[in-house]
Amino acid sequence: MAVIASALCLTAIFAGYVARIGVPVSPQEFFWFSMGVTALVAFPLAVVAAQYCYRLAQYRASLEAFASTDSLTGLLNRLYFEYAAEDERMRMGENNTQGAIAVFKLNDFKTFNEAYGHDAGDVVLKAVAEIAFNELRGPFDKLARRGGAEFLILLSNLTLEQAIGVCERIAQRITNTRFQLDGQRLDVSTCFGVAHFMPDSDIGDVIVEADSALTEAERMGPNRVYSSIGPGNRVRLVLVN
Repeated sequence: MAVIASALCLTAIFAGYVARIGVPVSPQEFFWFSMGVTALVAFPLAVVAAQYCYRLAQYRASLEAFASTDSLTGLLNRLYFEYAAEDERMRMGENNTQGAIAVFKLNDFKTFNEAYGHDAGDVVLKAVAEIAFNELRGPFDKLARRGGAEFLILLSNLTLEQAIGVCERIAQRITNTRFQLDGQRLDVSTCFGVAHFMPDSDIGDVIVEADSALTEAERMGPNRVYSSIGPGNRVRLVLVN
């Protein structure tokens, strides 16, 4: 609208100047002359304005993506994962549902990087992120890279038993994937900690509980999924075959 208003003002000034010197000589000619000048002025201005708005929208989208995602894997980062978890907690309260938050990590990944290099480690991290993402339910579940070789999963509208099953599938897929470097097979193992997520849960407390479960899983050995119900009341250890 600002572009159109500016064009009309310029047209009126220009048309008034032309009319003052005697061209055009009739009201009809003056009208069509004004419309022609308006079109000539407004169209290029509108094109420039549209390009500017498009570039501005792209720039804002890029900034938002940069702020919300992990640059290596393209997953959510920790901050936006917590935003998503808070949104899910509010929906659970409205719909009387439940879910789970899982923390998982690749075992001995520092040793892996030292042995094979960080480039190989980055390739494995991206592959693991893709494997885990493909096991989740599109827009309903959320996956984030916490940092290093640790990941966060938000599982919505599931019981704890169902959430354990999802983590088992992801662990099994990662274990069965043939990672190779120069023809040499690379063995990658994981551990999972799973915590119950309820509408009245504190997100920070649930993540801490999942971390505690992950510590127990790591203590028991590779490829373990350890789950919990409530602080300090862990109830099930699952061995991934």
